[in-house]
Amino acid sequence: MGHNAERIAIILTVSASLLVSLLDLLGLLGAIPWLAGRTPAITLLLLALLAGYVSLERFGRLAHIERTIIMSTDKILASLSGVEAVLLPSSEDAFSYMSARISSATGRIDHAALSPPITRRSPYSKKWERAIERVLKGNKVLYRYVASFGDEVRLERVRRHLSNPKIEKYYVRYYESGETSPPALSFMLVDDSEVVMHYPYDPGQPETFLSIKHPDVVRLFAAHFRSLWDKASPFIADRDS
Repeated sequence: MGHNAERIAIILTVSASLLVSLLDLLGLLGAIPWLAGRTPAITLLLLALLAGYVSLERFGRLAHIERTIIMSTDKILASLSGVEAVLLPSSEDAFSYMSARISSATGRIDHAALSPPITRRSPYSKKWERAIERVLKGNKVLYRYVASFGDEVRLERVRRHLSNPKIEKYYVRYYESGETSPPALSFMLVDDSEVVMHYPYDPGQPETFLSIKHPDVVRLFAAHFRSLWDKASPFIADRDS
C-alpha cells in the first residue's frame, strides 16, 4: 500500500511540474497575475512537497522496521530466558558444587564417566564420593552410572557400591577403554533438571566444569545418556579388571 501511494505521489508531482513548465513556455501563466514570474518557485514547491512526502513515507517504513527488529530481539531474548549457567573453573569448585547437588537430589541421577580418569586425592573429591555413597545408601534416588574403566580406582569404587547390601538403586554399565578410544564428555544429570558437564581437557591443564539448567539442554543430554546406556554392556561386579 505504501509503495503504491508513493508512486502515485511521484507521478502527480512530476505531471504538475511538467504542466506548469509547459504553460509557462506557452506564455499562458502570464495571464494570471499571481502566477506571473513564479514558475521556478512553483516547480520547486512541488518538488519540495514530493521530497517531503517520500521522506515521511520512508521514515514511517523505517520506524516500522525498527519496531519489528526490537520486537524480534525481545522474542529472541525471551526464548533464552530461564537459562541458568554456572561456570566451575576448578575441580575444587566443581566437587563442592556437585556434592551439594547430589545430596539434594530427590529422583534420579544419570552419571556418565567416559573421560580419562584423573587421580584425585583432595578433600573436595573425597567429599563428593561421600555424598554419592550417602545418596546410594538412602535408596531414594535411582543412580545410573555408565563409565569406561581406565584405572583401578574407578573400578574398585563401583565394585564396592554394587557389593553393598544396603544399596538397592545403583545400576552400572560400561564401555571398554583403549588407546584408540576418542575423547568423550563426562556429565551428570540430576533430577532431569540440571546437567553438570566436565569439559574435555589436555593433560596438565586445569579442569573446567559447567552447570546448565534449561529444559532443552537437559533433554538433549538425557537423550544422549539413554543412547549411551542402551549401547553399553551391563557391569558384573566380579568381572576381571
